[in-house]
Amino acid sequence: MSAWKQWHSMQTEDAATYGKLKTLEIKHCDELIGDLPRFLPSLTKIKIDADKQCALNIPRLPCVTEMRIKKLENVESLYEAIKAMNPSSSTGSLLTTLTPLQSLTLSNCGSSFRSFHMDLFPTLRTLKIYNCDYFEALSMSNGQCRELTSLSIYRCCSFVSFPNGGLIAPKLREFWISFCYKLKWLPEKMTSLSSLKVLAIRGCLLVETIPEGGLPISLSTLGINYHQLLRIKWNWQTLPNLRDVSVHGDEEDLESFPEEGLLPDTVTSLSIHTFPKLRGLDKNGLSQLTSLQQLTIWSCPELQTLSEEGFPTSLSSLRIIGCPLLKKIYDTKDSENKEYWRKISHIPHVEF
Repeated sequence: MSAWKQWHSMQTEDAATYGKLKTLEIKHCDELIGDLPRFLPSLTKIKIDADKQCALNIPRLPCVTEMRIKKLENVESLYEAIKAMNPSSSTGSLLTTLTPLQSLTLSNCGSSFRSFHMDLFPTLRTLKIYNCDYFEALSMSNGQCRELTSLSIYRCCSFVSFPNGGLIAPKLREFWISFCYKLKWLPEKMTSLSSLKVLAIRGCLLVETIPEGGLPISLSTLGINYHQLLRIKWNWQTLPNLRDVSVHGDEEDLESFPEEGLLPDTVTSLSIHTFPKLRGLDKNGLSQLTSLQQLTIWSCPELQTLSEEGFPTSLSSLRIIGCPLLKKIYDTKDSENKEYWRKISHIPHVEF
C-alpha cells in the first residue's frame, strides 16, 4: 500500500485490539511512519520489508521470537522496545532483559545503526546483519550470548570490531563474516568458542592473521579466500577435525590450483570456487590430499583440462558447475570424448 502513512490504533495494554495476533509482515509500505500498535502481546514473528528507509517505531513485543527488519532508519526504537520488557531497569544502563527473541535479521539499516548491543539479547540464537553501510561494531559489556548458535555479518563496509575480550558464546556453531572490507581482526580468544564447527571468511582481505591461540579444535568446515589461505600462517595440526574446505579465488589470476602442501591431508571435501583464470588442477597438490572424497569446482570459466594423475584414489565424487569450456569438451560426441572420460572413469560419481 504505497500511500499508507499512519497506522491509527486506539488500543491500550488493557484492551489489545490485536490480542491474538501471532504473525505480522509489512512489505512495500514505504510511506508508513510512526508507531505500530503499541502492544502486541501474542506476536511471535514480525517482518518489515521496505524499499526505502523506514521510519517506523518498533512496538513492545513481549513474546516475539523471530524478527526480520529491512531498511529501518531508527534502530534506537528497536533497543527501546527491548528495554521496555524490563521496566525496573535504570535509564542508560546495559540491561539483561526477559525478551524471548531467538532470531534477528537486520539489513540495509540507516545511519543510526552503528553498533549492535549484544547485552540486550541474551536469548538470541541466530543473528544476521547484512548490507548495513554504517554498522561498525558488535558491543558487549557484562552480557553473554550463551544461546547464540549462528552469527552472520555480510557486506557491512564500515564494520571494524568485535567486543573487547572476544565473543562469549559457548554454543556458537556457525560464524560467517563476508565482504567487510575494513575489518582487520577476527574476535579475540576464539579457542573459547568450543562448539564452533563452521567458519567462513570471504572478501575481508585485510584479515591476514588469526587470533593469538589459534582457532578452536572443534572446527570442521572452513571457507576462505585464496588470498588469506596464502598469507595467514595456518597450523593445520591444531585443527584435527577439519574436513570440509571451500576456497574462493574471486579476482585471483591463478592458473593452477592447489599448490603442493597448501592444504591439510585431513580434508575429505574440497570446493574450489570462482577462479576466473584457472586453467588446470595441480596434480602434485591434489594427489597429496589422500583423504579427499568429494571435489566440487564452481565458476571457473577458463578451466579446460582434468588430469587422471592428479586425483587421489580416495576420490568418490566430482562435481563441475559453471565451467563451460570443460563441459563442452566432455559433451563432445567424437572419439576424443572417450579419451577425456577415460581420465575420470575411476571416479564413481561425476556430475557436470
